[in-house]
Amino acid sequence: MDPQVEKNISTLTKAIKYKEVITFQYSDGQKYRVEPFCMGIHKTSKNYVIRCYCNNPYESKDNIENWRLFELDKMTEIRLSAVRIKDSRAGYTGRDKDMSKIIESI
Repeated sequence: MDPQVEKNISTLTKAIKYKEVITFQYSDGQKYRVEPFCMGIHKTSKNYVIRCYCNNPYESKDNIENWRLFELDKMTEIRLSAVRIKDSRAGYTGRDKDMSKIIESI
C-alpha cells in the first residue's frame, strides 16, 4: 500500500471516530473543509475513498453543499480541525452503496 494512503487512512480514521471536521488539499487544486462520515474501498475502482459532506471549498466561487466521494490517494495536507460534527446530515444512512468494504463510519 502507498505510504501516503496509509497515513491518510490513519488520520481519517481518527477524524471519523472523533467526529471532527477536516481540511485537505485535493488533486483538483481545491482546498476543502468537509465533514467525513464513511471511509472504505470503492466497489469498482478498488481505491480507498471517503464519503464527506462538503460545506464550501476554500478559494472557490461555488457554494457546494452536498455529499462527495474523495479518493485517499488524491488527498494531501489533511488536518483535523477540532471542530466537531454536531448532527447527522440528510441522506446519510451509515452505509455506502459505492463501497464494497467499510473501514470506518459514523
